[in-house]
Amino acid sequence: MRKGAIHYSSKPQQHSFNFPYQLQYRGQDLARDADVEVFSVELGDVLILGSDGLFDNLYLHHFEECLSRCLPSNSLDPEKLAKTLALLAHEKAMDRSYNSPFATEAMQAGKHFQGGKMDDISVVVAYVAGEQARL
Repeated sequence: MRKGAIHYSSKPQQHSFNFPYQLQYRGQDLARDADVEVFSVELGDVLILGSDGLFDNLYLHHFEECLSRCLPSNSLDPEKLAKTLALLAHEKAMDRSYNSPFATEAMQAGKHFQGGKMDDISVVVAYVAGEQARL
């Protein structure tokens, strides 16, 4: 995220609907098969990395809203943002009436699914505070 807005988002990595890549899954998904991307970051950028449990339950606008709530007076606490996102994703995962990103993808795949999707939810937040870098 750059200046409170999504600057870049990677594509989901999955074999098919609800079948994400998993390292060493039956010998099929190896670390060398992972997507590798290089992009520039700037001072103040916020990097949010997460498992499918995060992205199956939150839309991109949720990330922007959480960042604006966790960024009072121009200082960011990455731990607070990570916890805020994880808790919101968990809340949405338990909501059977919520039209989650997973439910939307299910519909596009010809499946019926309503609500959030309970799954592992992992979040890592990093804040670019030093010199300009390349990731």
